[in-house]
Amino acid sequence: MAALTGPLSRGDTATVAAHLEALATQAPEALPVYKALGEATLELVTARGEVDPRVVARMRELLTGPND
Repeated sequence: MAALTGPLSRGDTATVAAHLEALATQAPEALPVYKALGEATLELVTARGEVDPRVVARMRELLTGPND
């Protein structure tokens, strides 16, 4: 868990939103996988407590909302 990196671990909502948009238009078949892995990663992010809970909630909204 200490080596967790990436936009979710940084609380980078803009990058997560951009990833979702790109996948929705360029590889929609990969979107459910990205979302599922993202939600699982948010559990680790939450456990670490390094990202503001409001940011985690926003990222969760992005991952569970419609993107198609």
